[in-house]
Amino acid sequence: MKTHLTLSQRIHNAEGIQAAEYLHARHTYLHATSYCKEEWGEFWDTSEEASWGHLFGVMCGFDEVWYNSVTNYDPDGYRGFINLAKQHPEISWFDARSMREISMHTLATDIIEAADDGKTVRASFLTPGVLMFAFNANHHYRGLTLWERYGSDFIYDEDEGQWLYLHEQVCPDMGGPMDVCNPGMDAYNKLMGIGGAPGGKGPGPGPGAGGGPGAGGPPQGMGGAPGAGGPQGGPPPQGMGGAPQGAPGGPGEQRGADGNAQVPGMKIKTKGATRGATSAGGAKGEVHVGVPGPIHFNYTPIMHVQNTVAWPEPYKTMDRENTYRIYETPEVD
Repeated sequence: MKTHLTLSQRIHNAEGIQAAEYLHARHTYLHATSYCKEEWGEFWDTSEEASWGHLFGVMCGFDEVWYNSVTNYDPDGYRGFINLAKQHPEISWFDARSMREISMHTLATDIIEAADDGKTVRASFLTPGVLMFAFNANHHYRGLTLWERYGSDFIYDEDEGQWLYLHEQVCPDMGGPMDVCNPGMDAYNKLMGIGGAPGGKGPGPGPGAGGGPGAGGPPQGMGGAPGAGGPQGGPPPQGMGGAPQGAPGGPGEQRGADGNAQVPGMKIKTKGATRGATSAGGAKGEVHVGVPGPIHFNYTPIMHVQNTVAWPEPYKTMDRENTYRIYETPEVD
C-alpha cells in the first residue's frame, strides 16, 4: 500500500493507474480504426521526450512521431482508398482512414506501477491481436495474427491536471498469416530446413514466422527493461531530451543542403529498409527514426523470451533505470 505516502498521494497515484488503463484502451480503439490524428492529437505529450518504438527503431520526439504516424501515414491510406473507390464507389460513404487496415489488440495481464513522486506511471501489457488489411483495388486482402507486448510510460501534466502518454515501446513476440499456418510449427520448419525452407519441400512459412539473428538465445544487452543494464544513452526524462537538431547521422542517413537530415534531427533509413511498418508505429514504407533498429528480434521457436518490455517494478521517480524509452540502438553480438 506504500504507507510512506500520504492518503492524498495514494489517491493521486491510483487515479494515474486508472488513467493508464483508459489511455491505453483509447489508443487501442483509435489505432484499430487508423484514426491517427485523433490519437496523437488528443492525449500524447508533445515534448521532445515523447517516443514510439518497435522492431524497426525508436521515433524520438513528438515531431518525429507525428511525422511518421500522421503526416506520412494518412496520405498512403487515402491513395489506396481512391484506387479502391474507382472500382467500388459504394465505399465513398466510409472514412478513408478506417478502410486502410484494422489492428485489434486485446489488453490482457496489465501490470501498472505509479511512481512515488506521482509524476509518472509505467505499464506493461500483453496484447494478442489480429491485423487485417482492407480489400484493395487489386482485390487482394490479408490478415495476420500476432502477439506483442507494450511497455508504456505516462506523465502527469500539472498545468492541465491530466495524464498523457509519454513513451510506447512494442516488442513483437510472434505472429503469422491468418488461417494459413501454424506460426510455431512453420518457424520450426524454417529453422530446421523443413517444408519450404532452404533444402526442404512444400509450402514455406508465412511472413513473420522466420528466424533471425540471435536464434540460439537471448540477444546480448537485451535481457531486462530498457535502461536496466543494456547500452543506453541520452538524457533522462528530466532533461526532456530527444534527437538533437542537426545531429550527425549514421549509415544510410539522407542529408539536406543545410547539413541536417531532411527533417531536422531525424535519422532517415534508406528507402525500403523499414517496409511493412504500420501506424501504431508509423508510416507504412519509409520510417524516420531517431534510434535505428533492430530493437528486437523476429521470433524463433528456440529463443528465450525477449525481455525488452519487462513488467514495471515499484519505483520512486522516472529515470533511465525506470523507463521504457530506448535511447540508443542495443549492441548485439
